Amino acid sequence: RARRVAPGAMELDLKARQSLESYADDFQTAIGLFERTLQIEPRFAEAHAGLASAFALQSAYSGSVDSSEGLRRTMQAAERALAIDPELPEAWSARAFAKLALAWDWPGAARDFERALELDRESPTVHGEYANYLTIVGRHRDAVRESLLAEARVSFSPLHSRKVAWA
Repeated sequence: RARRVAPGAMELDLKARQSLESYADDFQTAIGLFERTLQIEPRFAEAHAGLASAFALQSAYSGSVDSSEGLRRTMQAAERALAIDPELPEAWSARAFAKLALAWDWPGAARDFERALELDRESPTVHGEYANYLTIVGRHRDAVRESLLAEARVSFSPLHSRKVAWA
């Protein structure tokens, strides 16, 4: 999906994604970089979706933010992304992960993951987060399949390799 984005915003977004994948420093660096990206380019839907993922991961995995606050922040960022681009699979996936991990709304998560997969069957982000969902609901073989699909689409990704191992 090609979009015109200010070069400085694109560079910050890429750095934020690299930081997000490292799971470092309670995700604060990634969050800060996504926020700086959005100061430059407020209608950058992908950066809003990345910020949503960072908030969800921060709350679910680091415990440094209360789950209700993490859910609020995640949903707000995901909804901003969807308002800009209702067909952005990563926004649907971030919202689904928040429903899964922070709200325990598994049927809602399943619907959002299904929508994300309808929009992009190739997205490693969507396949990786969907693998987490499948693991949690006990569909381990399907989770392994999905996590391997994600890993195959992103070479040398510690994030996706961890998802394979978890599945």
